[in-house]
Amino acid sequence: MNWRIKQKSLLVSLIGVSVFGPRLDGALIAQYDFDTAGSLIDDSSGNGNSLSNNGAVFDSNGYRGGAAYFASGGYLTAPVDVQVATLPEMTWGAWVQASSASVIQTILSHDNGGFDRTLNIDDRGNTIATGGTWSSFDGLGVSSGDVPVAAGEWVFVAAAYDQANSLMRFHVGEQTFTLTTGFDGTAGQEATFAIGRNPNHSEPFTGLIDEVFVYDNFLSESEVNQIRLTGMVPEPGAASLLALSALGLGLRRKRAH
Repeated sequence: MNWRIKQKSLLVSLIGVSVFGPRLDGALIAQYDFDTAGSLIDDSSGNGNSLSNNGAVFDSNGYRGGAAYFASGGYLTAPVDVQVATLPEMTWGAWVQASSASVIQTILSHDNGGFDRTLNIDDRGNTIATGGTWSSFDGLGVSSGDVPVAAGEWVFVAAAYDQANSLMRFHVGEQTFTLTTGFDGTAGQEATFAIGRNPNHSEPFTGLIDEVFVYDNFLSESEVNQIRLTGMVPEPGAASLLALSALGLGLRRKRAH
């Protein structure tokens, strides 16, 4: 096979995989990178969901760039409605560095008093004798994968919810835990969620939170892992543009020889 035929074959292969292959259903609702001191409330998703700051401060030592630092009860409020009635499917998460493993500390929460959609550090729902574990509210109580919290270490935590099928998948680093559950569908908490505290019970977090994201769908395990590894699930078509750009660069290099 000559080089021109190889070129055409490779181009068709890339287009077939990237354009006509599986497409992502979830849309990014909000993303908070906290990259610079002036961006602590900015929504980098482009959807205009700017945060309200209630005592959080910028720290330059984030997981990527800067991060939001929480202490003395400081927190952020996102104007995003994550109630079950609004988002029966949802995926959210963040990179987190806790200052201690003490319990209970809240990372992300829309708890209306019924164990609703919360990521936190907790000692309920685990089998470890002492200390907190990375945990998530499951609509009925607290679920934990028994992954202990190590102070000062960055950890990726996320949860994906599928109300119609009563499913929740909890992610801690490379580990995933899937369970059958359900969430209260009645309206309770207002159409916001808190970063760094529980909106009803305080339970403040102390440490750094970075790269917070919210998607409007029950993302697959591989898609959540893509966020963990790269920082973003690309919108449909983004992969094809990247592939074609890479191909074009390769062809130019080939001609140059």
